[in-house]
Amino acid sequence: MAGKKESANNSGIRIEDITYSFKQLLERKLSELPENFSILLLVSGEEYSEVILALVEALGTDRQLKGVYLTANKQSEMLLQLFRKRIPKFDSKKMFFLDCVSKNLATQNIENAVECSPQNLIDLNIALNQALDVIEEGGFMILDSIATLAIYNDERTLKKFVKTVVEKCYSRKVKGIFICNNSKSMKELIEDIGPFFNQTIDSEKL
Repeated sequence: MAGKKESANNSGIRIEDITYSFKQLLERKLSELPENFSILLLVSGEEYSEVILALVEALGTDRQLKGVYLTANKQSEMLLQLFRKRIPKFDSKKMFFLDCVSKNLATQNIENAVECSPQNLIDLNIALNQALDVIEEGGFMILDSIATLAIYNDERTLKKFVKTVVEKCYSRKVKGIFICNNSKSMKELIEDIGPFFNQTIDSEKL
């Protein structure tokens, strides 16, 4: 990611500036895609927060779109706190969470969140259907992340789930963003699911 490399050479650059720079690069990339698209977005652990902030601000705040955020990485409560702190004019009423992290944890209940199990992809698919009913055509769906779901599910089942969700996004005219850790352990899975998407985008090469 261009901003991240610049930060390594200049410790005076604020994290907000890095995020803004990446957001501009991401928006330019998204503008080259069809109105309704599904992309596989590859990220490293160091870039994770900047990537999700840029996505939510570009799609949710700037374009005023309703979105579904399927999270298997962070609790929905933590994500909401992050978005409210770092994204000006973030409207939590336009974001619906499918939370695969908080189910067995003592956490604060969030009105627009449903707790799911990352191990039961059939139930997760049903919950996603219901969540997509809440948002309008032209909205967006972020799946965060394929690498985390791979911990709980066998590869064949996960590939089938990802393909189903991609097709669901197309049929409902929803922008689909599927995040995956760009690690060596994910290389084979990334190659297998790549053809499902309009494009695979590596955040480090933007």
